Amino acid sequence: MFSGQGSQYFQMGRELFERNEYFRTELSKLDAIAAGLLNESVIELLFDERNKKGMPFNNTARTGLAIYMIENVLANCLIMNGVRPDYLLGYSLGTYAAASVANCMDAQQAMATIIKAAAIFEEECELGFMVAVLDDPGAFLSDPWLMTKADLAASNFKGNFVLSSSQDNWVPVKKYLEERGFTFQRLDVSRAYHSRWVDSAEGRFRRTFRSLVCPPPAIPILSCAHGHVLPSLNGSSMWEVSRNTIKFDETIARLECDEPHLYLDVGPAGTLTTCLKYSNLLQPGSEALAILTPFGSDLKNFERALAFCADLSKRESPANDSGTWYDRR
Repeated sequence: MFSGQGSQYFQMGRELFERNEYFRTELSKLDAIAAGLLNESVIELLFDERNKKGMPFNNTARTGLAIYMIENVLANCLIMNGVRPDYLLGYSLGTYAAASVANCMDAQQAMATIIKAAAIFEEECELGFMVAVLDDPGAFLSDPWLMTKADLAASNFKGNFVLSSSQDNWVPVKKYLEERGFTFQRLDVSRAYHSRWVDSAEGRFRRTFRSLVCPPPAIPILSCAHGHVLPSLNGSSMWEVSRNTIKFDETIARLECDEPHLYLDVGPAGTLTTCLKYSNLLQPGSEALAILTPFGSDLKNFERALAFCADLSKRESPANDSGTWYDRR
């Protein structure tokens, strides 16, 4: 599972960078590409001792590259250790990292696309906000006043949704949520993605990426902006990845109708795992594991994920079958 904008923070992934040679080597390779595109090092920005975890970090191009780099390398680190996924789940910006892991885009193309898209959103769209609310999405959909001031950006589960709106609406929306006792948290983003307030970027985005055509994914990509597997990626589908309402709950529910799944969260903060654990969407036998979190123990979590997969492989593989569970599915 690849999370999107708002899941980033300074120092994310530092423990693995310092203690896992593959992670460090591969992240450094991507940083060299980033330096060629931005004329600066994302690693130096990310791990600068002066940049503490709780500090604002919302420059769209830099956060987009940082999220992409961390997620891409972590996913490939798992694959290199034998954990080969049946699906890649892209949540908003995380779809770019999923696309690279699925061999739809190489790193150079994906990172250049992220930078160009960031420039379009920053130049064409007014300042905005996104806020996560701990309540049923129905609380928004049944409130006419709130629907005039904000759009439903994401429906994560019955106890969590995300709103997007223009910066001008922040004060009245914040007051409204406070007065009605909602628990909420503003996300570290500068634009109102997945809402009407980014529609001004659509024409330029589509013109810029109209020639973007990617080969079919080598691993199926589940897009939470579409609620199903993407047969291919192009400029149109990538616009929808940033504009459509995120349907994380619907996407997971469709998976869970099939059979139990193991969900590995390669996002920086483990936010998608948290959503799953509180969602009641998982059937018996399904599990969700986070690796990176703002609270540390990243290497321990990584090793735990590998051990869990190895144990699952042993339990689910027939004695006469040399293949593993993820080969057979």
